[in-house]
Amino acid sequence: MHTPLYEQIFDYIVTEIREGRLRSGNKVMSERELADKFGVSTMTSKGALARLAALGIIVRSRGKGSFVAKEIPDLPQNLYSHSRDASDGNDNEDIQRKSHDADGSADSGLIGLIIPGFSDAFGAELVRAIEERCFELGMHVILRFTKGLRSVEDDAIQDLMHLGVKGLLIMPVHGEHYSWHILRLTLDRFPTVLLDRYLKGIPMCAVYTDNVAAAREITAHVLDHGHRHVAFISPPPDDTSSIVDRLSGFIEAFNQRGMAIMPQYVFTDLHATLPMHEVDRTELIQCDTLSLFDFVKSNREITAFVACEYENAILLMNAMQQLDLQVPQDRSIVCFDHYNHFMVKPFFTHVRQDEHRMGRQAVDCLMQNVRGENVIAPIMIPHRIVPSSSLQVLK
Repeated sequence: MHTPLYEQIFDYIVTEIREGRLRSGNKVMSERELADKFGVSTMTSKGALARLAALGIIVRSRGKGSFVAKEIPDLPQNLYSHSRDASDGNDNEDIQRKSHDADGSADSGLIGLIIPGFSDAFGAELVRAIEERCFELGMHVILRFTKGLRSVEDDAIQDLMHLGVKGLLIMPVHGEHYSWHILRLTLDRFPTVLLDRYLKGIPMCAVYTDNVAAAREITAHVLDHGHRHVAFISPPPDDTSSIVDRLSGFIEAFNQRGMAIMPQYVFTDLHATLPMHEVDRTELIQCDTLSLFDFVKSNREITAFVACEYENAILLMNAMQQLDLQVPQDRSIVCFDHYNHFMVKPFFTHVRQDEHRMGRQAVDCLMQNVRGENVIAPIMIPHRIVPSSSLQVLK
């Protein structure tokens, strides 16, 4: 059987210590040096070093590097292989046993973070908050990107389980069907917390924004500015809770005012902003821009748009420019999230999700489950509406 690369790195360092080429206090090769040596990503080498640190073989010092521990634990032959083979007979039960001891605590300081990707508009602060909270708790995070592929998500879950993580934080990929591997985590009661979205009917803790309320509030904000012909644009919902809930909130805002929503004002056919694996987005961006161009041109009475995501708002604004329409003079746009930089004032009026709180809360919830507290209730994180210059008042 082919040995995974992170195990090869792990075994290499263990062998260097066992044969005396690395001694107590010696500095270990850095993540970058190991990645170059083995021809892998730094994420792979980071995972191997994190596992070594969790077993007490090395000590990691932020800003200084990794060092062989002063008191090296006994290193039996085939240390990693022994750990892996023990789980091969009965994968789920043995992974559970490897990750938890009798009193519900865990025997490693690792947790896995699996997400499609992230941007400065949404995701970057979430990841920083998760790492920050884990560092405070003496934990190590192994990050895996799925690029929106279910197969990569499934592989990531299995790989991280074999690494002996305490639990998993997962932002499920966009799609119509649930991942069998995530469902199996629920059945096996493996500590897992979902991020930014939930799986309807699945008893698993999820930490996310109340997207229905957020979309209802920002749509109401648009209506309060005098707009009556308002459109909603997004990627295909495909049972992705965040998009489904935002569309529901948009509709609710009209219903609460006794106003009819025009079905032709709902456009859910954007694809360029979905996470994708090794795809040139140039053609998708052109197709989305052309589709929005036609949508705006065919519905000239629309005065405002609620965009499901910041990137959708950018695509829409580009399409408007080709029609010589300016924001907000000719059309108004509001959205979820925004490019965030302390030196740049946000252009779009938008829903600001509290990513920092979301990330820290997710880690704390995961640790409760690691301790056996079986927390499955959803946790909704507060949001706020940030006014800016992209929404015009209609007289």
